[in-house]
Amino acid sequence: MKRTYIMKHINFIIFFTLFFTLFFIIILSTPSLSSASLHNTNHHWLSLNIYHEARGESFLGQFLVGLVTLDRVDDGRWGNTVKEVVQYPNQFSWVNDRFPNTPQNKKSWDEVRFVAFCSELFYAIFGEYVDLLYYHTRSVKPIWTKRLHCVLTEGNHIFYNEIEEETQ
Repeated sequence: MKRTYIMKHINFIIFFTLFFTLFFIIILSTPSLSSASLHNTNHHWLSLNIYHEARGESFLGQFLVGLVTLDRVDDGRWGNTVKEVVQYPNQFSWVNDRFPNTPQNKKSWDEVRFVAFCSELFYAIFGEYVDLLYYHTRSVKPIWTKRLHCVLTEGNHIFYNEIEEETQ
């Protein structure tokens, strides 16, 4: 039931998050927030994860990667902060790939920072209805997907949640 709620209201969700674009621009232009103080925030780590996992995807694809990351924080199995979730062993390939993880494309970095903000805002309001804990690219077929329910495919990613146990 949770997963159908999101899909039935996706247009409203996108409109709602885009509505807060102005608020996001105000936050980014606040001079008291130095880049050094932002480096270890949840927003910074969520932006990094979206940048490395989905920067070539549509807004919705990037937004969904952000929701998976935030839902994992809420779940607690992968850590209690975005940084802990992102750095959890063997979850996100870019963390362990031995390449520099500093964003190189400023335009893409600015875009994913906005998407991260939208994901955070949406999750703060509607997080209890989000039920997305896993995703992978279409180019792989992990064995662990057999125990999951495919919720949707967006761009190059397939998103899943856990199969709910039937209660009688």
